[in-house]
Amino acid sequence: MNLDTETLRQVFDALDNGNNGYITVEQFTSALENFYTSMSQEQDEGPTDPKLDRKHSMYVDHIVNALDPEKDGIISFDDFKSAFQNFFNCQGIQQNLYTNSNLDRKELKGKSMTVNLHGRRVSITPEDYVMQNLENDPDLKTEDSGFLESGGMNYTPSRPSTLLIKNSNSSFQENTIGSPFSGSRSDLMMDDVDSNFEQLRNQMRQMEAKMESMSSINGSDNLSGRLREENARLSASVAVLEERLKETEARYQRDLESERSHLEALMARSKRTYEAETENLRARCQKLESELSEATIYLGKTRVELDSARVEGKRTNEALLDAQDKINSLMEQLNNRSDAESRELQKAIADRDNALNALKEVNSAVGNGPRLSIGMDTVSRLEEMQQLIHRLKEENKTLTKKLQDAQEESWFKNLKEGHNYLAESNQSVEQELDNLTKEDVVNLLVQEKHANNQLRAYLNTVLEKVMNYHPEILETK
Repeated sequence: MNLDTETLRQVFDALDNGNNGYITVEQFTSALENFYTSMSQEQDEGPTDPKLDRKHSMYVDHIVNALDPEKDGIISFDDFKSAFQNFFNCQGIQQNLYTNSNLDRKELKGKSMTVNLHGRRVSITPEDYVMQNLENDPDLKTEDSGFLESGGMNYTPSRPSTLLIKNSNSSFQENTIGSPFSGSRSDLMMDDVDSNFEQLRNQMRQMEAKMESMSSINGSDNLSGRLREENARLSASVAVLEERLKETEARYQRDLESERSHLEALMARSKRTYEAETENLRARCQKLESELSEATIYLGKTRVELDSARVEGKRTNEALLDAQDKINSLMEQLNNRSDAESRELQKAIADRDNALNALKEVNSAVGNGPRLSIGMDTVSRLEEMQQLIHRLKEENKTLTKKLQDAQEESWFKNLKEGHNYLAESNQSVEQELDNLTKEDVVNLLVQEKHANNQLRAYLNTVLEKVMNYHPEILETK
């Protein structure tokens, strides 16, 4: 029986009352139970067949397992469609198998199968063994068929779960090909005698148990049909499982592709980040190189300035010493001249006082006649004193000018000597700076600063003394 998509869609829409796009397992089972109930009511009244009810229950469980593979209680249209199509296709296959069962049995008649039974190779024909009822064999129960239920039947000797003999007239004690007793005696002699006898006893006990089991269930004629039905159901389950396996493989493949694309995106982003960091580090390296070159140039300039400062310090020290000597000599000359002028001035004042006293005495003694000659003599002496003072001022100006000329000459001489020293020196400024350490450079700068401070303080002291005691030296006309 084949079902098309439109028919299944109509059934699915009829079950989907709320137009949710899916149905629940409870909706489907309730609808199916109502269907079976209506079928039983349409039949003639009579005792119900428990086998038919069990068969219907098995069908319902099998269909529910196929409809809800995820066991979440929700059935989609795709699962509904695939489950029903697979189920009815399997029913058709089962019917074909049941129809052709007699033909298959005839074709297999006369053929044998060799199995290994307790270390012995035994030939078995299809007519010798058949399977027992599935309800009594727990080994044949599967989860998909709905047989894994709690409280299953235990194994008892009266209801065995092994193979049975369909033809009761066949005997295993016949010494024919395919019988377990048809083995070669040479095989038995190869092992120990006691072990062979024990093995034979075990085989006999097993065969007796099998005979009892086979004789107890000899009346089950419809076992082949049940086996074919179970085979068809298992085939349908295998097909469903194959579809699920394909879907799972496709889903895993999609997940793998998405993971691969995600990893590729991460790798690309990591590569971009690495390239950006590399560019930043390269730019920083270039910046550091430029700063290093600038620092090298600045260091060279600093070395040149240090050399010039050192030369200037030496020249300043020499000029300071020369100027100090000259200033000392000039101060001595100035002091000597001032002392001499002071003595002459005191002498002139004393002479004037003496002259005035003498003039007064003469005037008082002789009257007005000789007073004129004595006054003229005093006036002449005063004019001479003024000329002397003027001459001393001129000499002071001349000495001051000579002092300035001497200072300029000393500075020029010191500058010339510094140039000569630099020209005659074998080492360059850079070589001398290379030989000096940082502490030496700092010490030289400190010494130069100290010498400049001493020179400035000394000059300030000299100028203060000149301004206090001889301000006329600093006068300019």
